[in-house]
Amino acid sequence: MILEEKMGEYNRESETVHSCVDCGVTNCNKMDRFYPEFCLTTHLEQEDLEWALKQYNDNNKIMAASAEVEYEGYCRLTRVEEIMTFARKMGYKKLGIAYCIGLVNEARIFARILRANGFEVYSVICKVAGIAKSSIGIPKECEKIGAAMCNPILQARLLNQAHTELNVVIGLCVGHDSLFYKYSNAYTTTLVTKDRVTGHNPAAALYTANSYYRKKINAGRRTIQIRTMIQEFQIRVLPEQAANEQSLKQFIGHDKGLDIRTIHALRILKRSIDARQRTIYVNLKVRLYINEMPQDEEFTRTIYNKVDGKPQVIVVGAGPGGLFAALRLIELGLRPVVVERGKNVRDRKIDIARISREHKVAPESNYSFGEGGAGAYSDGKLYTRSKKRGNVNKILNVFCQHGASTSILADAHPHIGTDKLPRVIENMRNTIIECGGEVHFETRMDSLIIEKNKITGIETNTGKTFKGPVILATGHSARDVYRWLYDNGIEMETKGIAVGVRLEHPSMLIDQIQYHNKNGRGKYLPAAEYSFVTQVEGRGVYSFCMCPGGFVVPAASGPHQIVVNGMSPSNRGSKWSNSGMVVEIRPEDLAENNLFTEELKTKSEELKATNKNHGQWTTDHCPLTMMYFQEALEASCWQQGNMRQTAPSQRMVDFTRKKLSYDLPDSSYSPGLVSSPLHFWMPAFITDRLSKGFQQFGKSSHGFLTNEAVMIGVETRTSAPVRILRDNETLQHVTVNGLFPCGEGAGYAGGIVSAGIDGRKMC
Repeated sequence: MILEEKMGEYNRESETVHSCVDCGVTNCNKMDRFYPEFCLTTHLEQEDLEWALKQYNDNNKIMAASAEVEYEGYCRLTRVEEIMTFARKMGYKKLGIAYCIGLVNEARIFARILRANGFEVYSVICKVAGIAKSSIGIPKECEKIGAAMCNPILQARLLNQAHTELNVVIGLCVGHDSLFYKYSNAYTTTLVTKDRVTGHNPAAALYTANSYYRKKINAGRRTIQIRTMIQEFQIRVLPEQAANEQSLKQFIGHDKGLDIRTIHALRILKRSIDARQRTIYVNLKVRLYINEMPQDEEFTRTIYNKVDGKPQVIVVGAGPGGLFAALRLIELGLRPVVVERGKNVRDRKIDIARISREHKVAPESNYSFGEGGAGAYSDGKLYTRSKKRGNVNKILNVFCQHGASTSILADAHPHIGTDKLPRVIENMRNTIIECGGEVHFETRMDSLIIEKNKITGIETNTGKTFKGPVILATGHSARDVYRWLYDNGIEMETKGIAVGVRLEHPSMLIDQIQYHNKNGRGKYLPAAEYSFVTQVEGRGVYSFCMCPGGFVVPAASGPHQIVVNGMSPSNRGSKWSNSGMVVEIRPEDLAENNLFTEELKTKSEELKATNKNHGQWTTDHCPLTMMYFQEALEASCWQQGNMRQTAPSQRMVDFTRKKLSYDLPDSSYSPGLVSSPLHFWMPAFITDRLSKGFQQFGKSSHGFLTNEAVMIGVETRTSAPVRILRDNETLQHVTVNGLFPCGEGAGYAGGIVSAGIDGRKMC
């Protein structure tokens, strides 16, 4: 009988007595048993029993070895907390228990502990419809612990039907779990109970199909037991030692006194580079599999069930915030309908290529708009400092499940690469569709449907209307959305952003600086990263979205704009390294500086003419002010770039000395560069702070301040210029029900991972 979905803590005073199951224990002196209500074998189907008994014909040798193990009293350890900790780490909720008929009370205790800690429990009794051990060649002396064979095959089948996520074998006869592993769909571990479940011993008793008894069969019954184990070590090695698995095995074997022939597999769990000294080291956390092979995947898989016919939720935007929100909705049994104004991630590439080739920006398909969002064709960096916002590992594991390299789980600064990320995004979309969700491309939300101060759906440019609550994940460049929200009185507030340039160095130079070596990174190190931050006149000046071995790309989202961004492929193999170099800007800075007064005044007058704000805001206190500043600066940059996508640029030292650069170095920016005095036309409260910041960075990192580096304008899309206000508890808009502002575009995230975390948080 399957446990009801939400059972309370197991605390009943009395038990229901079920009819006795033919358990096959011939020496049983109590032919009536109390079976816990979570036991699946109280209503055993005959066809399941017959199927399981047929499997013994092919597994007699394994069963014989199992009986020998239990007779030898091999298992003596118990653990409870370790199992629950592991289940939580893996995100497992549905736990199965496979237990011996004589350990019903122990199984009840274990189940009670699990349920009290929030787990669902299912179980099967071990000796159900057993057969005589001696009938398959097991020595008669083994019958001293029970005359009948256990039936782990049947146990596994019944728990598979219950769709458990983690199974626990509990009993004296732990030797039988090789068959349980063989037929179990779920990951399986063992709780040995010779000293009973209620005890607690931190020593783990984890067995796999490649454990003691399986190896004993393969080698012959009279051979010496082979010890299997899993061990983890923190090590510090040279880059050439970390470069391949065999070198690592040799180092670990020598350092830890292990025979490398017994290391059947090695996994890197954490990896970081220590380049603080001239001798570079790689810090690793490794897991060794001694005399066994890994039985689990390198990542934690999420189960996505069908949601056809379930209540639907509208997700506006197919960036990381929208995609992860959609996948989370499926986990919760809701049906996502994703609408994306741009094209699918593959078709976007055509329009993106035209920007460099023809200097034409398609308003609905560019580096900002389209499947995958602004991050799909930027860099694919997955490093975030926003770890307190949610489960970063969950985001990384979902990426791995959809095709990303498992190295992102280990690297200190994980990175997919713009060449591999599109395929991952496609796979995420396919999961949504296969589960019964919808994804609509080239479908722009034109307006929200508001009924009695509640969002009931959206209207689109295609004429289609979609009904349901709305998760708004439109990204930081959807300025038409901000305008619509403002015009319709939906509360927002202006927020600070960071504005500056893309700074591009030869990657060899950055490698030389960061690795303290005139030869650069050499054969075994990746392209070097850097991170700079300082304070100038009360405002932060810092590097942003650093792309080692990458490219600078044109990231405008409309005509009459120049915006630049950085990207890098998975190998980070280009001869340039770039980073955003930006200055913190707060709303009050625009009031204190009059450099863009005329542009802002013009924008304000335009807004007055069409204002529908119902008196919520005035143009003197407008939440879109920072957005207008962005637009004005991007328009000025476009004019300085000869009204094409050729970007105004200046050598780094020339900029700090306020000199025009009469020539420019080679650059990765494919539309081309045009020499321009950035210090002349950009606001002084930006350029002066940038200049002072560069000089500070040059002092702390010798060689960084150089005319070999070129500044490319402008970097403005570092974050959203507004925050769409939402309730901290419900995550709905503060005044409009049914609207869930999400991700970077709503002002609550700043990158792929943090947007993904916020998307999951919405559901």
